[in-house]
Amino acid sequence: MAVTENQIIKRQDGNRRSYPVKASTKILDGTLVFLTAGGYADDDTATGVNGFVGVANGEADNTAGGDGDINVEVWTEGDFVLVGAGSYTQADVGSIIYGDDNYTISTAI
Repeated sequence: MAVTENQIIKRQDGNRRSYPVKASTKILDGTLVFLTAGGYADDDTATGVNGFVGVANGEADNTAGGDGDINVEVWTEGDFVLVGAGSYTQADVGSIIYGDDNYTISTAI
């Protein structure tokens, strides 16, 4: 049905998302954020198990909390200057990148 009045809608910026933080975890501003199998934000790749979701937009300190007690906001799109493991050349532009830890990236798993 078409509306005839202004509507207030819930909206989230397409470049940012918020995730509940894993218990006993501190995520630092500007670091890589990953999701555990349980759906909680973590600062650890868990050797390729946790999926990358973005770059932290602010610190989230849940070191004294339980799973999901606080949220962390992450940037999901953008251009970021990060630290790379190994050397890179112009030929690496556009390559798939993997997180080695919460701040280092690599072109290999």
